[in-house]
Amino acid sequence: MVWQSIVSEPRVCSELLAVICHVFGLEPRAQWMEALRVGLLPTFPDRFLLTNSKHWLQTKKAVEQHKENEADIHDAAWQLLYDCWLWLYGYYESPEESLFSDLVALTRDHEAPPLRIAHCIRDVTYGDESRVDDLVGMVNSDDQAYREIFVRSCWLPTPEEAEREKKRPRSRK
Repeated sequence: MVWQSIVSEPRVCSELLAVICHVFGLEPRAQWMEALRVGLLPTFPDRFLLTNSKHWLQTKKAVEQHKENEADIHDAAWQLLYDCWLWLYGYYESPEESLFSDLVALTRDHEAPPLRIAHCIRDVTYGDESRVDDLVGMVNSDDQAYREIFVRSCWLPTPEEAEREKKRPRSRK
């Protein structure tokens, strides 16, 4: 459904395959891109839970029933970020078309940091500039849960990287 329409878009498909080839150093690139297009992309939805609509329903059900665990919270956050990607790549013409609108409503007031961050990013992606300060506040928060997420996402340096940066001589311009 969603996945097929996304990978049928030549530019998106080509960019995705180019990233895979680059990351794994696959050469010759043209042959690998074709092999991945034919062999990997059709099976990708079953392998990758983010694009699996059955998994989306399981996550939504867990949240609806207030039985979500940490994995469900992270899955819901990833689904909100996936929704951002779909919006940015023009899969939707209006926000009302979102495949995740039920999940958005269910998790809007959830206190879990992954969901708060994902909602904030989604709101900014959909044009709510009033949420930019909230996102900056989360990035700069001293709360360990937020810091860990932003460090793991490479939005913030690890403590070791921050220390090395402090010791690094500054160049004069």
